[in-house]
Amino acid sequence: MFNLNQVVQHKRTGKVGKVIGYGHQTFENVDFLTIKVRLLKNLSPKPVVEDMTKEWFSWQQNPEKFWQQQSSPARLAA
Repeated sequence: MFNLNQVVQHKRTGKVGKVIGYGHQTFENVDFLTIKVRLLKNLSPKPVVEDMTKEWFSWQQNPEKFWQQQSSPARLAA
């Protein structure tokens, strides 16, 4: 289970965000626990996503430092 404001990363998409809430989705009469995540680097029209908790993992890196590295001029030129 993730805590509110915990930084998480999506396993398939690699998107990083902070947990802002919890929810559930029903699929074939089975309820699944979900988390609502506000994406930190949002290039999509949807700044908040909801997905099953098993699709996310705790992210240990400092998100501000990560985004600075991703947008550095040396990286963009590569």
